[in-house]
Amino acid sequence: TDIGVRAVKSGFEVYAGGKGGPHPKVGRRIAAGVDENKGLAIIEDLVDFHDRKTGKKQRFAKLIDDPEFTFAEV
Repeated sequence: TDIGVRAVKSGFEVYAGGKGGPHPKVGRRIAAGVDENKGLAIIEDLVDFHDRKTGKKQRFAKLIDDPEFTFAEV
């Protein structure tokens, strides 16, 4: 639920955020129609961002509202 990838006719969609539990939240679509290499690069950027911003486990649902989060919803 933190990083999601969905195959569509035009390529892949990448989602960040979202969570389950008693207060579920839908992930934010941050890329649409990307190829496999671009999708993997986005995931790598997301993991790097998470590592820079946290020293412990933290959900992307909280991190996507950070001013330094460079991916806009598409």
